[in-house]
Amino acid sequence: MRRSKGSGRRRAADERKLIRMADEAAAASSMQAAAAAALASLHLPPPGLTETDNQDRKNFGRGARIKRKAKRKWGFVGGEAGAVDSGGLRPRLSHRRSTCRGGVGSMDEVLHGEVGIRSRFSAGRIREIMRGLTPRQQGYVAKYGFEHFNRIGAFSVHEPLTEWIMGKINPPFSEFRINADKTIVFSKPLVQKILGVPTGGRPFVLHGQKSDKIKELRDLYLNNGLRATIPHCVSLLKNNEDEESFMRTFLLIALAAVLTPTTGNTIDLDYLWAFEDMSKVHDLDWAGHITEHLMDEVQKFQYKSREEKMRDFWVGGCLPLLTIAYMDHLDLPRGRIVDHEINYSVPRICHVSKDDFQFAAIADLHRQHFKFATFGILPK
Repeated sequence: MRRSKGSGRRRAADERKLIRMADEAAAASSMQAAAAAALASLHLPPPGLTETDNQDRKNFGRGARIKRKAKRKWGFVGGEAGAVDSGGLRPRLSHRRSTCRGGVGSMDEVLHGEVGIRSRFSAGRIREIMRGLTPRQQGYVAKYGFEHFNRIGAFSVHEPLTEWIMGKINPPFSEFRINADKTIVFSKPLVQKILGVPTGGRPFVLHGQKSDKIKELRDLYLNNGLRATIPHCVSLLKNNEDEESFMRTFLLIALAAVLTPTTGNTIDLDYLWAFEDMSKVHDLDWAGHITEHLMDEVQKFQYKSREEKMRDFWVGGCLPLLTIAYMDHLDLPRGRIVDHEINYSVPRICHVSKDDFQFAAIADLHRQHFKFATFGILPK
């Protein structure tokens, strides 16, 4: 008996592939439906906007996308009272991180905003001390060549401009350089022109044997403490009519407040070896020592990591020396709607003001870099 053939036909390979893909899609759809049903059984609230999304809604118009990008990059809520970023920074620091380090701010924020550097330089402190001296004490100061400290200008360190200048300095060569056309060498004549310090060639000796006189002086300034504080040294000036004792204390304060400030609010007692014989003070290399100390502090600043510069940190040295030298080498605009006249009399430290620094910073500010303070557009 003949076997009858089946009624079905053999499907082609392409057709079988399409059927298999359809079966897999149906299975996946059924799995998604089952998962949705399981989630619905949990009775979860519908998803809403996160806190960051709500904050981003407040940024609209020009620059909104850049501000949101900066917020996501640095992980903070933009500068509102009580806001804390994901790293646990205080609101003030997180706001600074946005406007001066990683975000975008206005010109006012760049020129007035908080930046990392802090300085112990205090023109007001030495000016106040000078005004409280007796006529005899003022005569001592004039004899040693520091009578102009009574006329030091009312200014402080311009932090954004100074920080930018420090980043462009080559400390081993004591020079500021942007390119071949913009180079400033901090020579002794330049430092003397700015600070008005005495001219001399004998180097400062900051170490040596502890003679009986050095031990006695250390005990006097330490006052049974671990550090020689500036307020204690100021108290030693009162009613002190002895020339040698008075001038030694005065010069220690002048170094700590103006010429070679450190990162602490203290007197550096290493200078006692240089001031052991006060008759040789005129011969000291004041300009060379101030420059060397400043370049050491600039080098410490340059070695700091980016993370360290995101926080407040102290920088020693006579930082206004950098800013005044840079400002004096700029071809500042004149005869404009916003005009400011700078007095270039010497010593320069007695004739500059905070308005001079601000005018130079505004005129030299690079307008395309509002996210951080960048200068150097004016011709030299």
